[in-house]
Amino acid sequence: MTAHKHRGLAALSMVAIVLAAAFGFASAAAEQPESNPTPAAETNEPATQSSGASAEAKLTAAERVCKMFHDRESGAPRGIAGAEANYLWSKRRMTAELELIGLKPEHGTKAAAIERHLNWMRAWHETVVESGAFSQYEIATTEYYIAEAEALLAAVTGP
Repeated sequence: MTAHKHRGLAALSMVAIVLAAAFGFASAAAEQPESNPTPAAETNEPATQSSGASAEAKLTAAERVCKMFHDRESGAPRGIAGAEANYLWSKRRMTAELELIGLKPEHGTKAAAIERHLNWMRAWHETVVESGAFSQYEIATTEYYIAEAEALLAAVTGP
């Protein structure tokens, strides 16, 4: 073998060793128990406050992303991220809202949270169809999203 090939093999071997060491350290760290485990709550109140704060944080973040999908002037949905992303973030917003309502009923009703998602999916479907810029696949997925939201709403409100 030439000296050039030896250097290349040595460099590759060194990279492999570094990667293996890094993976080993990462695996070992992942398997270690948490050094400061959270003590079990003596009452449900601290856990509920923590869960409530988490639900509020998720709702705030999802709301912020959903606003990125709205036209600032008209409020109409925009197609900047595609059908799947619009659905996913609207559903995340609804899920966070439902979680928060479950913990703090004064935040609204489950039906209202689901209806908000359903209305967004209907508006999004109209945007997808009217724009002419989306595929038949994306149009069909928006129809599914509407049907799914209608089923969720029916499950909460009854037939």
